[in-house]
Amino acid sequence: GLHMAFYIQDDYKLSRRLTLNLGLRYELPMPLLAINDAAMKYVPGAKSTVYVNAPPGVLFYGDPGVPRTGRNAVKNLFAPRVGLAYTLTGDQKTVLRAGYGVYYNPSWSNIQGQFAIYQPFTRIIDINAPASTANPWANFPGGNPHPYTPNKNSPFDNEITGLSYGPNFKELNMQQWNVNIQREFARDWLVTVGYVGSKGTNIPYLRDINQAIYIPGASTAANINQRRPLAPYFARFSFIESVTNSSYNSLQASVDKRLSHSVTVLMSYTFSKALTDLNTVLTNNGGVQDANNRRAEWGPADHDRAHAFVTSWVWQVPSPFGKRGLGHAIFGGWELNGIGSMYSGAPLQFATSQDRALRGQPNRPDRIKDPRLDPGRPRVDFIAQYFDRTAFVPNQTGQFGNAPRAEGQLRAPGTIDVTAGIMKRFRGIRESHQLQFRTELFNSLNRPNFGAPGTNPDTPGNYGRITSAADGRIIQFGLKYIF
Repeated sequence: GLHMAFYIQDDYKLSRRLTLNLGLRYELPMPLLAINDAAMKYVPGAKSTVYVNAPPGVLFYGDPGVPRTGRNAVKNLFAPRVGLAYTLTGDQKTVLRAGYGVYYNPSWSNIQGQFAIYQPFTRIIDINAPASTANPWANFPGGNPHPYTPNKNSPFDNEITGLSYGPNFKELNMQQWNVNIQREFARDWLVTVGYVGSKGTNIPYLRDINQAIYIPGASTAANINQRRPLAPYFARFSFIESVTNSSYNSLQASVDKRLSHSVTVLMSYTFSKALTDLNTVLTNNGGVQDANNRRAEWGPADHDRAHAFVTSWVWQVPSPFGKRGLGHAIFGGWELNGIGSMYSGAPLQFATSQDRALRGQPNRPDRIKDPRLDPGRPRVDFIAQYFDRTAFVPNQTGQFGNAPRAEGQLRAPGTIDVTAGIMKRFRGIRESHQLQFRTELFNSLNRPNFGAPGTNPDTPGNYGRITSAADGRIIQFGLKYIF
């Protein structure tokens, strides 16, 4: 696919204190074009003349109203940008900055490229009991169908998986905005406090339009495909839709000491909330349990971390013996550095192994009470039962569970990690050469950072229990010669 973009941008210094930046970008992402014109479009009741054996409703390039790429290009993607910087004080040390922009992301090839693995463009046949390994096609009608080339009379199997662009497909859109105040104080110290936000719309998602219908007294796991609206032609049929959303709001603060007196330090803290109605777009239905009720999926994103603190430092230790002599060779050229981080936990996500809703979709349990337990319990109790296991029960037959997609009130353990490094520089064989000896300590505090507990009520062995942790302290040595 061809992606073209044009932009215009300029800075306007409106006064000694105020600078304005204005810009406009125009995006023209062309849909991906497959070598064999692999694309499909679903039109209920229509019949293809390009592939005459195709199931009803599935059309291809060459049929009326079907472009070669399966969809038309979106041509109204204008993305304005605006930014400003305003000096609040006469000493030029306090500055207000703000910005807003609209951004578009071209469709991902790993979604659009999936057409090539669907019939009729690919012929996939499962033979559960081949006649022999030497000739597995001996008992297959017509013999070995490979090499396979699509043609007008290509066969279509029943209960195949279908794929089509949805009627509302657009390019992913992201709006981002921020406002912050920066203040320089003392010498080489800079403090920044600000608000950063974003809003995502038209995020692509694969929705199963052929979700099975539950029939009381006549529904089993074995007849799911027979209860689908497009039976017997299709099992799952995914629409590539651009209907999901996301939002992010955060308070961000940082302290930055620029390198002086052989020391540099950077500290940052973020208090944020990330919300979405879908965690992944690369799997069928994206983990949504009811394809017809995406509203029930809105909640914290799987990467949501309410609190995040990160710091880094470098200290080039000065030599007490100057830059020459044996004293410098021993005590000079040392450097201490490190990175420290603290993150609050991610929201827990509960799921069941069994499809009790009998719809051919992922299931979640029912949440019947507050699952939180006293956080001040001893560590051994904390590991053995992270939350109240009786708070979640399997969903009822034919019903989707009422547990949220992500538990905003119940989160996995947070993490604290400090990586420290010590480096010594030696002069090499020549004056321009250098030998570096480095020691790094990962998780130098040897703190146990526990993994998330089991969240599947159908696996009682680890349900509610913590069974994993990140690595303990790891020490690494390195030697490098620079010439």
